[in-house]
Amino acid sequence: ENLMQYAKARGLPVDFLNYHMFGEPATFESHKERVDGMKQWLKENGFSENTPLYPGDWTVWSDAYPADYLDTSYVSSYIIGSLFNMARAGIQWHSHDLDVKDDRLERRIIDQRGKDAQFIGDWPIFTRDNILKPAYNAFTALSIFAGKREAQIPSQLEISSADDYFVTAAASQTKDKRTTR
Repeated sequence: ENLMQYAKARGLPVDFLNYHMFGEPATFESHKERVDGMKQWLKENGFSENTPLYPGDWTVWSDAYPADYLDTSYVSSYIIGSLFNMARAGIQWHSHDLDVKDDRLERRIIDQRGKDAQFIGDWPIFTRDNILKPAYNAFTALSIFAGKREAQIPSQLEISSADDYFVTAAASQTKDKRTTR
């Protein structure tokens, strides 16, 4: 909100909003509440409500380090559910921590766990020596869902499901309608 007030006061454009979402629940309601709040800030400051929203550094993490659950498949399920609900809430872009480093944190944990420790409960999808963590598998699954690079985004198909979205299902289809995933 402060950025938008700053930009408005100086006549600067706002091309997109980038924000952190550590510990955000993967629910539609949580993402929608955040989106609605940012759209309200944009509107109040004279910017388009359609300004792209770009959460960066979003993870399930919301606790102290080390958080060993960050090295488990729990994070993979969080990623897919969160991305699905981000899209439903109107979030157009996102980025995820790939290999963020925190030397002080890593050194402290490695001193405790031993110099060869790799899975140290931090949030990136790779360890410090680039060993894949389970979170990587979520993005692998999503790239399979997207299919070959066809120079265009596949069409997402409408899926019927229970209103509570406890189980998330998604399907895509190529523009030529020859392949459905």
